Amino acid sequence: MTPTGALQIGTNEAKYIDEGRALFRQRFPIGSFDDPSWDIRHLRSSQHKAANARVYFTRYGSTTDSLPPAFARVVKAFVLLSRASCGTMPLRVDAARMLWKAIERRLGTTAADFNWGHVTEEDILEAEHQMLQHWSKSATYKRCTMLQHMLRALAAAPYGPIVRPISVTFRTPRQEDFERYTIEGQELRQAKMPPDEAIYAIGDLFHKLVTDPHERLIVCGLAIMLATGFRVGEVLTLPLDCEVTEGRGQRCRYGLRFHKEKSIGGQKQLAVRWMTPKQAELAKAAAAELRRLTTRGSQASKDSRVPTRNGASPGCTSECGFESRASGCVSWVPAPERNVPSRNSPAEAFCERLARCHLQGKRCHEVPAFDSGPVVGRGPSGRHAPNAVGNAIHPVPQCGSRDA
Repeated sequence: MTPTGALQIGTNEAKYIDEGRALFRQRFPIGSFDDPSWDIRHLRSSQHKAANARVYFTRYGSTTDSLPPAFARVVKAFVLLSRASCGTMPLRVDAARMLWKAIERRLGTTAADFNWGHVTEEDILEAEHQMLQHWSKSATYKRCTMLQHMLRALAAAPYGPIVRPISVTFRTPRQEDFERYTIEGQELRQAKMPPDEAIYAIGDLFHKLVTDPHERLIVCGLAIMLATGFRVGEVLTLPLDCEVTEGRGQRCRYGLRFHKEKSIGGQKQLAVRWMTPKQAELAKAAAAELRRLTTRGSQASKDSRVPTRNGASPGCTSECGFESRASGCVSWVPAPERNVPSRNSPAEAFCERLARCHLQGKRCHEVPAFDSGPVVGRGPSGRHAPNAVGNAIHPVPQCGSRDA
């Protein structure tokens, strides 16, 4: 490359970085563009599930060893100008960190003299090789695609190219989920779903077996999952005014308003889950009991001005011994001011697992059910077990195990 060409690329790079800095000030109220890591929690569109709190512009495997500024600033500008979301930003940066690992391996002691104009096809293929040593083939293919997209964007930067056009054919093919299209694969996937007996057992628990108010709260949440198919996080964040009716007479229908975890564009929004008459009968009974169990706690939360770590009042208690969030959502965390029942009960153990899996972003069918080992959630192929909702309203004596 000629000195004039190198000077031109340096000018293009500086303008590109300046545009990224300007956008950083708009999207990040605190922090500096040159920080080795950014706090991206405010970019989340939903707080229902756990996600990366920070994105690190450091060498792969370290959170303190910063990438060289000449490399990191362009990567930072790219993730900002490409409007990367809270979920994809760490993935794109990880692909770039692998690229630097490959470049540093080639340059050795002269890595301090790095220039984007000197990135080669060998660097890209070596980055793929490094990815395969740390990630699965599926993850490697996706990160290689992200890396290729970044290089194309830098080659077509608005103020002029920052890297020369690079065309690379990656060796890692796209990984297909062939097991979805075979009978054996479908049977293996369905084996991970909860058995019908575990779902039938919820009817016994809701209708007659569980009487303690502390445990009734958990069982009511399970009943709503059964009637609606909600995710764990959607049940845990139901608003107080969640019940919705529409129409009159025989055309009247009933639904629950909830915070939708997945939506087009990633926007957090309220949606309504409409139900059949039998589903509505169970959901109405469970919602009414949930509201009764948490009324005193909700009122205490609204009256208090001192929030706790989970957003509830420190003096907020309810009949079941649980706090409630100030927003009106049920908080499945025991209130420390009261003597709550022993955690040795099955529903108590499930409560803790439910909250833990919610924080880890898991679905309801991934939550271990009580102490018996089965899983509580949806039936095979994502459907409810036959007559499970009706069993919760009018249980059948031989409907399933009572040890669930």
